[in-house]
Amino acid sequence: MTDAAPVIVLDIANNDRFADVYRGRAFYGVIHYARRHTRWRLMFHGDCLSLSSRIFSFDNLSEMGVAGIVLATDNPAITNAAIESNTPTVKLLDLHPGEPFHAVVTDDVEVGRMGAQHFLERGFRYVAYAGHFGNAWDVRRFEGLKRAAEAAGAQVLEPFDYDPAPRLLGWHGKDAVTAERLLEWLDAVPKPLALMASDDRRALHLLEACETLGLAVPTDVAILGVDNNTIICESQLPTLSSVEPNPEAVGFQAAALLHQVLEGKTPDRAIRKVPPKGVVTRMSTEVTAVEDEAVQRALAYIGENLGTALSVDDIAHATGVSRRTLEQRFRHTVKDSINNSIRKQRLRKAKDLLRRTEWPLDEVAEACGFRRASYLSGIFSQETGLAPGAWRKLHRIEAGSGVGAR
Repeated sequence: MTDAAPVIVLDIANNDRFADVYRGRAFYGVIHYARRHTRWRLMFHGDCLSLSSRIFSFDNLSEMGVAGIVLATDNPAITNAAIESNTPTVKLLDLHPGEPFHAVVTDDVEVGRMGAQHFLERGFRYVAYAGHFGNAWDVRRFEGLKRAAEAAGAQVLEPFDYDPAPRLLGWHGKDAVTAERLLEWLDAVPKPLALMASDDRRALHLLEACETLGLAVPTDVAILGVDNNTIICESQLPTLSSVEPNPEAVGFQAAALLHQVLEGKTPDRAIRKVPPKGVVTRMSTEVTAVEDEAVQRALAYIGENLGTALSVDDIAHATGVSRRTLEQRFRHTVKDSINNSIRKQRLRKAKDLLRRTEWPLDEVAEACGFRRASYLSGIFSQETGLAPGAWRKLHRIEAGSGVGAR
């Protein structure tokens, strides 16, 4: 007779909304690990998922024979029950003082650094952040953004601090105060502005506020969210760029850590940090920040025609100035040549396509305006130190990422 499979509880905070992207995708990572490496019997802590609500409460952990827990809530009753039961537990959130758990979390400082780098590549000199600084991860994301932006000489503005737990903004009730404060803050800050939101919900708020104030996105304000919530990001016009935090890897590593503990091994550290995958670029940040209108028109024309055989003469004609004048103004404002700017935009688009699609290299090359796949491969390897295929494996972002937010 074989031993019974260990029971592992996935705590979804009694929330049946699997649309919560970070938790839902992290749990997918747990499931992926469990099916590849264990015989675990996975159960959910959620009343909607049990006819008898037999694990609706954490009070009966011992009766259920629960071997381990993957915890995604800071609910004190649940946390205390897990502690008192002495059940091996791995959190997908920060550890609090006195919690005898292990944790696997996204590297939030790196999330902020990636956001800053994304804006710096586009020439922004004013950078800001909007989030709720009662959240430790918001503090870390702002820290990463601020450190990287200031190191590159950009000016980091005083951040916008949300009231606790905002819903989607409504111009009524308690949200009206937050909304009005946001409008006043956004109206007063210098432009063009690179603005990072703590998650995609708040990026949607910022997009709504820009529309209310008559600010153009991305030329006046470029907006970047976090979570790559495709329902939010893809449904808007302009579509919203977002940092992909890779919660599947968080869940996978959390399950691996729990597996170690259950086998009697001692993990090397209590908290593990998983780096984000990168920025999924969409319309809300697809711009180069310059004040010269002719250069701005030229950069926009380049971005719209990357797949064609662009020439400097064509760009100058479309911009309405002479070639010599445009080249001089490019050197003055962008600090680069027009041809180098074309090359950089093409490489940026190639990275985005490699990250988000399964297109073969020749199709990526054609879409980005490179003559041949071999030409793209050579330039790409020179720029990144990796062949396109190897770079794609490291940075691949799965299509159809979920919805919601932490």
